Amino acid sequence: MIISGLDFGLIIVVSYLVGLGSGVGLFCKYKDNIMIKSRSRDNLSQYNHQTQVPQLATPVLPSAPPPHAVAKITIE
Repeated sequence: MIISGLDFGLIIVVSYLVGLGSGVGLFCKYKDNIMIKSRSRDNLSQYNHQTQVPQLATPVLPSAPPPHAVAKITIE
């Protein structure tokens, strides 16, 4: 049996639509669980960022020398 181009195209379209429909269906079914998990992750990450304060044991010293005076050159 030879599959024509139209049959091949229809199989691809139907399989795409079935996959898309099942993905949307699963998302709608478990939407509440997905949203609760993402909200709790956002809350945890926001909480962690607010409470972390870096504690420096020694003062920060610059490793490069201060810049030298820059000579301004004007071209006329």
